[in-house]
Amino acid sequence: QRCYIVALVAIGAAALAPAPRRAVVYRGADDMDVEAIAASLESRGLSADVCDDASLAAALARDDVAAVYAGRYATHDALDGVAPPTPLYRYDKAASAFKLDRRSA
Repeated sequence: QRCYIVALVAIGAAALAPAPRRAVVYRGADDMDVEAIAASLESRGLSADVCDDASLAAALARDDVAAVYAGRYATHDALDGVAPPTPLYRYDKAASAFKLDRRSA
């Protein structure tokens, strides 16, 4: 009987688990290694989508986007639509790190 209870608890926990979260990495004109960025995000538990101009709007339209990563000077109409609670991070080459875009704060 304990096995049945454990199985039911495990099935219930799996059903209640949150959906995987995705990060969108925009491959713009900026010089950044988007594949390495995606791998780093995936090692932190996010599913990373590397997008170009043609696929960015569709990727951002999904409801499971946890964060958006783009180059410091990247421009795209779809990036202008990124609003809280979804943060937009911009790559600062001098610091070799992403920083939260001030519009996302």
